[in-house]
Amino acid sequence: MKKAILVTMTALALAALLPATASAQATANGTMAVDINLPNLIILYYYSDVTVNIDATDLVNGTGGVDLGDVTGTGGLTADLGITNPTLDSPLSNLSDVTLTLENAWAVRSLSTTGNVSVSLQSDQASLPGASGSIGINDVTVIDADSNSVTSTGPTTAASISIQSPGLVNAAVGDFAMGLDLTSTRSSGTYGGTFTIVASAP
Repeated sequence: MKKAILVTMTALALAALLPATASAQATANGTMAVDINLPNLIILYYYSDVTVNIDATDLVNGTGGVDLGDVTGTGGLTADLGITNPTLDSPLSNLSDVTLTLENAWAVRSLSTTGNVSVSLQSDQASLPGASGSIGINDVTVIDADSNSVTSTGPTTAASISIQSPGLVNAAVGDFAMGLDLTSTRSSGTYGGTFTIVASAP
């Protein structure tokens, strides 16, 4: 009799150790908030040294804009020698106001708090000196990819344009233009100076 009772109690103990069935399984759920903070960031691409070669035919016979084929710089930079009044027969008729446009002269990638980025150009001098005489700078202009432009109010004041921040994948590309006065040039050869480019992401 005592032996039978012992067997029964042992069986009950083993049953109590068996896992619960699937219908009685416990679960718990929760959510995790993830915040990723990105910094204000701007990457400016520009040419640190550009040489524009203008031959006599382009200077004397060009009307309304002459494509300059021989432009050197770091990368594929193109330039146009354009005249403010395209109805002129010759650039020599309006040497006080010749526009030099450097196409694809700048590009930016950026992250901005406001969603905008600005690019500015400023001449560091009022004229570009040469061996004899100088090329005067009337103004500078910044042009975006949609042909929107902002022109400075003088030779050494900055022109600044605001565009939508392009993000980090596709860069925003634009042009620089300079209004030049050739009435004080006296010699052939090189006339040169420096320009300051600033990109900011407020």
